[in-house]
Amino acid sequence: QVGARDLLWLTVLKLDDWEVLPVEWWSPLHGAIVAKADGADLPMLQISCAKVGEPRSLKVEAALNCFWDLGAAPLNALCQDEGIDLPSRSLFTMCEKLVAKYLPMKSEEERLAILSQRLFTKRYVDSDLLLDGAVEEVFADGDQKYLEEYVQETKEDKKLRKTYAEEYRAHRVRVRAAGAPKGKAKAKAKAGVAAKKPIPWPASITVEFARMLLPHSASTRLQKDTYNNRWVTFSSAGGGKRCISRSWPIYGERGALLNLAKQAWLWHTTVWGEECPWGEVVQYGLES
Repeated sequence: QVGARDLLWLTVLKLDDWEVLPVEWWSPLHGAIVAKADGADLPMLQISCAKVGEPRSLKVEAALNCFWDLGAAPLNALCQDEGIDLPSRSLFTMCEKLVAKYLPMKSEEERLAILSQRLFTKRYVDSDLLLDGAVEEVFADGDQKYLEEYVQETKEDKKLRKTYAEEYRAHRVRVRAAGAPKGKAKAKAKAGVAAKKPIPWPASITVEFARMLLPHSASTRLQKDTYNNRWVTFSSAGGGKRCISRSWPIYGERGALLNLAKQAWLWHTTVWGEECPWGEVVQYGLES
């Protein structure tokens, strides 16, 4: 048992004094896979917490996650504390201004990817199901008021997210229009995409090279699983997509990577509209 003497209490009065450490919870199997891939001794069979990044400001971490599910009230208070001038107090406007404030080094496309996280987060149980008579009977009399308040909050949140999605799409159109090439530059860009680039295959495929074939945005991550001989990618585009490639010994390391890159670009193009520039990725699977 943990007693009061075993706890360390720290008083933090300023938000700027908070830092976070990115970690991941690993199952015993995952820990063993990572250890074997790194050539390390196999760890004890236990659930472990692994560091996956360096400490950073809580504000930066919150911005990278588009402030999770924080509502309009705390975000409005944060904007006031930062002295941010808001043209409107909609949820999207506050998120967009705060992300730009805390992540000035990010490009407009990277910020769009971050802001898109709010389109896919936190799914609620259907409100109508909770109000079903058979379901209501399960709740005690004292819980009925709580249930009604929860359902009402859920309906209001759905409306808020619908408005957020509409404002996000309008903002994305403005960003794309501002960055689109004009006249001859536009024609040249189209010709370049149509031509597609050849892939400069190296003697050995590294993670750095493999990332070059994937969409260059904050929405795509890549991992080389040498234990299972597969590529693993995760894309937040479209609500969060995790894809595991075919096995290298069966399909070849190059073929497995091309197949994975093609799927990653499919998600990326669907959400962001950017076409894949690699001819071999586009043509993969079409020749046969």
